[in-house]
Amino acid sequence: MDSNRRFLFASDFHYDCREKLYDGKGYQYDYGEEADDRMESLLALICEEHEKRPFDGIFFLGDNAHERYENVVAFMEKYVSRIPCPVYMIPGNHEGHANEQWKAAVGTDRQYTVDLGDLHFWMVDSFWEVTHPHRLQQPDWEYLKREAERCCDGQVFLCCHYIHWDCEELAQWISEQSNLVAIFHGHSHNSYPRLEQFGGKKVVSSGNYSYGLDMRDEPNWGEKWGWSVTELTEAAGLWQCRKIFPEFYYPLAQLTYPNRFADRVAEDQDIKRHYGAWECLLEK
Repeated sequence: MDSNRRFLFASDFHYDCREKLYDGKGYQYDYGEEADDRMESLLALICEEHEKRPFDGIFFLGDNAHERYENVVAFMEKYVSRIPCPVYMIPGNHEGHANEQWKAAVGTDRQYTVDLGDLHFWMVDSFWEVTHPHRLQQPDWEYLKREAERCCDGQVFLCCHYIHWDCEELAQWISEQSNLVAIFHGHSHNSYPRLEQFGGKKVVSSGNYSYGLDMRDEPNWGEKWGWSVTELTEAAGLWQCRKIFPEFYYPLAQLTYPNRFADRVAEDQDIKRHYGAWECLLEK
């Protein structure tokens, strides 16, 4: 088994090619950054990390672009086209575009499987029935059961924008998939490995590269810019993951925040404690 494979999972860029995002109260989700400047920094970080050790694939797990279809097109043309390795995308709840539209811009269906040798990545569309507003749908059992039968050899990663946390039937079914290694998801904007369990499998939030505020009075300090890197170690073929924090491009002292968070920014400079530590996805 190849022990050098390396993958990156990221999500929730919420790219908007025309304007900054606001929370309805005048606070900029982009922390004062222009959207294209933010995406250029993302691209630079990916390329820099790829040069250190190449990625075999990058997975963008939804809310890549924000709402309008033109944002999806611009995101693909201006940024994804410049990434130096294969990129695989699924939509999120802010990308409620018909499958034909999505495929025209991205090049894949909204839901599909990526087969890379003995690895299978189920790219699950949590919002497969396009409605307005875009609503969470029930698990697509036809797809899941078909792919489980087809991918009975090798290892499987389930990738989605949102997990059906309340679906006991899905949790039970996942627990029965012995070759399913872990679940990666977006939506929550968590940027450090919270290795929760669902169906007995490790669950990893894929981070975000836009806003990490959830409308409370304090920011979620682990939920800013970042992503998870998953790679196969030399030791007994165990998969591990860690977060990379782009502090070089976004030093904390230079970040701009809404004034109501200014004091908290000064108090907590130890955000890196959430990053860099390896977490095991499989029990030894």
